[in-house]
Amino acid sequence: MSINKLINKLKDKYRRNEKLPELREEEVLNIIESTFEDYEFKKGSHIVVKDSRLKKYAEMNPLSEYGRNGQLTVEVKHGQYVARIYIKKILQAIEICELMEEKGEKES
Repeated sequence: MSINKLINKLKDKYRRNEKLPELREEEVLNIIESTFEDYEFKKGSHIVVKDSRLKKYAEMNPLSEYGRNGQLTVEVKHGQYVARIYIKKILQAIEICELMEEKGEKES
C-alpha cells in the first residue's frame, strides 16, 4: 500500500472515530518523511518531528502541545511499534499542517 493511501485510510478511520491501529516504526517513518519537514531520533526510542507549520500554529495557539519550536514527540514501543495515541497525534498534526498551508495560500 502506498504511503498516501495509508495516510488517507488512517485519516478516514480517525474522522469516523474508529479505533486506529498500531503501526510499525518503518510505516510511521514513511508517513513522517512524506508529510513533515524534518525529524530526528532521540534517546529512548523517540522520534521528534519538526515542522515550520506546526511552529506557526504553536505561535498562534500558545497552549498547543507542539511547544515554541513546533515539535511533536512520538514514542516507539520496544523499538518496533508506535501506539495508537501517537498515530492519532500524527494525524492531528497532519491536519494542522494542511490547514496552515491553506491559510498561507489564502493570505497570499
